[in-house]
Parts: sequence; structure tokens; C-alpha cells
Amino acid sequence: MEPLVDNLPEAGVKKISRYICSLLLLTMLTGLAEAQQNLLIKKYEIDARNAEQKIYSNHLKLGGTNPKGDKISVNNFYVSLNDKPWLPITGEFHFSRYPNQYWDESIKKMKSGGINVIATYVFWNIHEEKEGVFDWKADKDVRRFVDLCANNNMYCIIRIGPFCHGEIRNGGFPDWLLGKPVTIRSNDPGYLSYVEKLYNAIGKELEGLYFKDGGPVIGIQIENEYQHSASPWGLTYPGQPYDWTVSERDLAVTQAGVGIAQGNNPYAALGNDHMKLLKTLAVNAGMDVPIFTATGWGNAAIIPNESIPVTSLYAYPFWTEKKDLSPFFLYKDLHKNPDYAPVRYVPEDYPAFPAELGSGIMSVYTRRPIAVHKSFDAMVNRCLGSGANGMGYYMYHGGTTPRGKEYFFSDEAYGLPKISYDFQAPIGEFGQVREGFHRLKLLHFFVQDFGELLGPMATVLPRNAAALKQENITELRYAARIKGNAGFLFINNFQDDTVTLDKNNIR
Repeated sequence: MEPLVDNLPEAGVKKISRYICSLLLLTMLTGLAEAQQNLLIKKYEIDARNAEQKIYSNHLKLGGTNPKGDKISVNNFYVSLNDKPWLPITGEFHFSRYPNQYWDESIKKMKSGGINVIATYVFWNIHEEKEGVFDWKADKDVRRFVDLCANNNMYCIIRIGPFCHGEIRNGGFPDWLLGKPVTIRSNDPGYLSYVEKLYNAIGKELEGLYFKDGGPVIGIQIENEYQHSASPWGLTYPGQPYDWTVSERDLAVTQAGVGIAQGNNPYAALGNDHMKLLKTLAVNAGMDVPIFTATGWGNAAIIPNESIPVTSLYAYPFWTEKKDLSPFFLYKDLHKNPDYAPVRYVPEDYPAFPAELGSGIMSVYTRRPIAVHKSFDAMVNRCLGSGANGMGYYMYHGGTTPRGKEYFFSDEAYGLPKISYDFQAPIGEFGQVREGFHRLKLLHFFVQDFGELLGPMATVLPRNAAALKQENITELRYAARIKGNAGFLFINNFQDDTVTLDKNNIR
């Protein structure tokens, strides 16, 4: 068969020739453009060939079942619900700081935001303002609050103190305790006798509401920041050093707010022993739950093998002298290297559970940081990519601190607002839904849908991860969670108190 062009007029041949030349030129230009584009693309790699997580649980005395046969268990890497990996998404909401007629509405708001556990404090001084007289009525009705959580299929973690902090006067200790001849936060029998009365009162209020009874209370937190932090007593004098709510023995290791512990604690064993004794008092008062938690950051005391040591991170703290660039938006392996290390436990033996993610912050007279809501989801992204298998927010829902009969309960010596405890939280003091609520919601639904897959996945970091510093706003920040031939990629481009550069042409 003869070529088609031989039968065309000369003008047609020239037209086809021009077309072919144009096509060849376009092909050459496209090839050059692709080559140039390939030169501009920055390629990032992660070696995930050895991504395998060792999982074990025989060392932990945690877990339990309910009458319906539901089972909660804990291994060194994640919490399981009915033998499937489950990531708690915990939002702090203080019932005593919010009008009880709106509790149900707020619980529903939190659930719609993807929260599946509500954590709340029982502040000792709010409930026993006068020695021997406990008040559980109206906004102080913890039982009704937990009942409403049950009605909304929401689990609870109750933080029973005795020391709470929570920006409450004396950290939650009643004023009348200051005048007693006891050594607080110690094994002093006199002090423990008052704690036992408190625990018995709380235990009675929560009777029948524990997970083992079919109720929503799956967890109890013992103490708070024990042998790490304290608050000043409410009785202070201008120009005088603070009198801290801590035993004299622990003054040397006590600091204001959350931070990194400096030096070794010669009384660490005694601290752990005190925590275990408090747990015994709680269980004797009926508070027998699958999960006990304890502050784990900054070398704080825990109950070894009987509590999950939770961690925290605050990008905009009010207790520091000035703002700085925090390291909490850089990926790391939290299961090996927790934030605010050193810690007094073996990190690999427990799940990485950041239970106080600073979704908001308070202002004080001398320092008024603004919590940028863009930081909230960036912080969660970073934690999940770094191996966290649970998350908790302090605060997730703001409130209003009530006034006592003799003084303001929000009367800490740092110069806090006397009433407002808005905390710049995702849900504000008056129930207003803010930007952070919407930013976090998407991640919460991701965790609800994919947590079973994500939970067992090991953290894999790029080669340069350990060398990256928070001041570096040009390098790409990324990590992966991997198991077998599948995984999730996490990328973050946020840093507090600065503006990161856009990252383009990435592969």
C-alpha cells in the first residue's frame, strides 16, 4: 500500500510536515519541562523495612470487664477494647465549673467533636469547703454528671486528687487543711486519714457507675504531678516567697508548672510508694477500674506497672518568663523518648498517651499568652505520627470557677482571673464552639475510623529527625506509622511563635 502523503497535494504535505514538526517540538518542550520539574522536586524517603513493634502485657496490672462482657485491656503499646486496639480521645471538662442545666448539651457537643472519654476533676476544697461537710448538690453533683455521660455513651476518667492543681486555690486542698499538724502529700498517717475520708466520699457518690458495674467510669487518676509540681497556698503575702502545697521533703524537686526535671530525686522510691498507697485507698473506697493513670512527665511519681504514666505538652505556657519555640511540633518516637523527659519509668513498658495536650491556656497577671488554634491539630498530628496511642486535651471545654463562701476558688497566687476559666479552649466558657473544635474534629474521626489499624503501627522517622530543631522552618517535617506493608504518613508544617515556609514540589 502506498504512503498516504504521496496522494496528497503539495500544500497538504507541507501542512502535515508543519504539524509533525510542531508535534515533535511540543514533545521536546514537554520533555524538557518534565526534566526541569524533576530537578525542582525534592524527594524524601523513609526506610520502613525494619518497622516492627514489640508488644507485651504480662507486666501490667490493668484492665477489666463489665457485665455485658465488654473488655478493656492494656499492653505496652496501646489500650484494647474487646481485644481490638482502641485509642482514647479524652477531653477535659470540669463539671463544677459549668452550670449543671447545660451539662447534657456540652457532653453532646464534645461527642459530636469526636471525644470518646471525658476527664474531670473532683476538687477537694469545692466539695468539702467546711471540714466534715461534703456538698454534692447542683453544680457539684458528680454522680449526676457521670450519669449524663452514661446516657450519652461517653466513658469517664475521674481525677480524684487529693492534690489537683487545675488553677484552683491551694491546688484543691481545703484551707482548713493548712492549719492541721500534718505533712501534706506524704505518708503521714494524719494526712492520709483526711485523704481516706475524701476518697470514701467520692467512692460513695460513684457507687454503681464503674465499668465493672456496667457504668462509664473506666479510669481514675491518682494525685497530679506528684514530686514534680505544686501550687502556692492561697494565703500569701506580697514580696514573700511562695509557701508551696508540697511536703518539705520534696521542695527541692518542686517547680511551677510543667517542665523538665533537673537532677535526681533521692526520694523517688518513697514517692512511688505514696502513689501506690493512694491507689490502695481508692480501691478500698470502691474505685476499682480497668485503668489508673498518673502524671508521668518531668520525673513525676507513678504507680509502677499499675498505672499508665500520661504525658503533656503546652506550647503556650503561662508559667514561663517569655514565649519560645517549643519542640512539640517535631516528630520523635514518644514510645522511647517522652516529652518533658527524663521520666522515672521505662517508656517502652507503657503506651505513649499525651493526656494534657495544651488545647488552650490560661492568662495570668504577668503573662498573657494567646493559644493559636492552628496549633491544636498540628500538635495531635505530630503526636500520632510520633507513636501516641491516645490523646487528651486540657482543657477541651472551658468554664467558670465558682466562688466559695469565704473566698474565690480561683484564687491562686499566680494572679489568675478570679472567675473565668475559659482557657481559650475548643469549646469556650459559655459553650461557644471555636476554630479548634472544627480543626480537631477531622483528626478525631480519623482516629475513630482507623485507630484499630494505627494502634499497633510502629513509628518510623527520617534520618534527619533527631537533628531537626524547632528553629528550622525550612526542612520538611514528616514521619510514618508502619506495620507490615501498610502505614500512614504524617506531615506537619506548623511551629508555634513563628511562621514556617511553604513546602513545594515534594515527593
